[in-house]
Amino acid sequence: MKLHAKVLQGVPDMPQTEEEADELARLSLKKMGAAQVYLTRVQKTKDKDGKDIHGRPYLAPAVMRLRLIPRYHESLLTAGVDSSWRLYFNPVFVMKSSIELLSAVVEHEIWHLLLDHHRIADKAGIPKWAATLWNIAADCEIHNDNILFEWLKKNGFDGLNHKSIGCSRKADLIAYYHELMERAIIYKTVQSGIPVDKKSYEVFINQTMSQEEYDSFSAITVIHKGTGVK
Repeated sequence: MKLHAKVLQGVPDMPQTEEEADELARLSLKKMGAAQVYLTRVQKTKDKDGKDIHGRPYLAPAVMRLRLIPRYHESLLTAGVDSSWRLYFNPVFVMKSSIELLSAVVEHEIWHLLLDHHRIADKAGIPKWAATLWNIAADCEIHNDNILFEWLKKNGFDGLNHKSIGCSRKADLIAYYHELMERAIIYKTVQSGIPVDKKSYEVFINQTMSQEEYDSFSAITVIHKGTGVK
C-alpha cells in the first residue's frame, strides 16, 4: 500500500534501543489486533450525512488469516502484504494512528489478497521496472469502493483512485495498468543527480526493456504525464 499518510507528519524517530523497539512492537501488535476486531464487528453509527456506517463482518475469515508482523525498515512507512498473507507494518505508524484508520488499512491490504493481485502480476509477467505502475493500478482497483476510499481519506490518507490518475471512469486492475502504461515514461539520471539529456535516455515504459538495461541505470524516476502521481 503506497499511500502518503498525513498522520506520519511529526512522527518521532525510530526507537533508539532494542528494548524500546521490542516494547513498541509489542504494543503495536496489540493495537493492530484491536483494529482487526473493529473492522469485523457490526457497527451501527452514522457518517456526516446521516448514513449508516457498517463494519465488514464478512471479511472476518480473511482478517483472522493474516499473520501480523511488526517491522522497522525505511521502505515500510505504513503497511503491506505479501502473497503468503503476511501483513508487515511499521510499529511507529501504528502507534500514531487511530483504530479507525488502522482498520481501513487492514481492509485495503486484504483486498490486495482477495483480488489476487500478486498472482495476477506473476501470471502477467509484470517486470520490475513496471512495479510502481502495477501497485498504483492495484490501489485504484481497491478504491473503486468509495466507502473504503473515503474512510481512508477521512482518517488522514491521501490514496489514489481513478480520478487521481486521470481516468474518466472506474475500471479494473488491467485497464488501470494499461492506462498508466500509455502515459508513463522512464528516464535516466546520472549519479550526481544532474539529469542527462532527456531525449537521449527516455524509454517509454510500454516498449520492451530488458532487466539488464534496467539494472544498468544509476537511478530511475517514473513520471505519469499530466497527473503528478509518482
